[in-house]
Amino acid sequence: MDSELSELIAKYCNLQATINQCDEYIDPVKVVEYASNIDAELIAWATKWHSGDLYDTILASPSLDILSDYWHSYSDIMITCVWNNYRSIRILLHQIITEQLSRIESSFPTDSILQYSSTIQRQIEASKKEIIELSHEICATIPYYMYHSYYNDRAGWDSAYHPKNTARTKLVIWPLYVAGQSECVSDSMRFWTAYQLEKIGVSMGIGKCVALAQLLRMKLRHAPKKWREIGMDE
Repeated sequence: MDSELSELIAKYCNLQATINQCDEYIDPVKVVEYASNIDAELIAWATKWHSGDLYDTILASPSLDILSDYWHSYSDIMITCVWNNYRSIRILLHQIITEQLSRIESSFPTDSILQYSSTIQRQIEASKKEIIELSHEICATIPYYMYHSYYNDRAGWDSAYHPKNTARTKLVIWPLYVAGQSECVSDSMRFWTAYQLEKIGVSMGIGKCVALAQLLRMKLRHAPKKWREIGMDE
């Protein structure tokens, strides 16, 4: 299961490297087509591995440790990591798609833009919806990483530094940052992911988590003092 996903991740990396190096010269239509093809391959991979049977949904009260009113419990930490990598790459692919579609739209002559704009906007909105859903799925894994108890609404990782906890949390740093960095997600999700990264950084002694949390906070459209000051608008 890992090797096939790794090949698809490598395709994404090659695409991103090409965009970074040749942004002024790339054809946005071809980029959208290539990114969409990789995304379709990822969906086919997920379907083959029965992604709908991956986890149990645990109902809980929203809190600083639980983004929504549920979280997902998995059978194995490495399974969670594989699927969070899958979700992260799909988020980044759909960000490329939305950016390139916007470039295509802006390049249309004025007399023809109305003919194509509605189609492009539907495609952009579909990608934004995927980004939000995948980001929520990543956030729903965080309590599992932190040994959340079925009988307690608080994650048990605010205790003193523990090597085993640190090893687990290192696996979620990148997916958690990807979930919070997209322009599509709400301030509530961005604030929550920043809080999680900051808490990991402080309690587990992982300095780069604090830096990543600060980057996310810089993207906030508002500056709430508390998480509950932002409405959950997804």
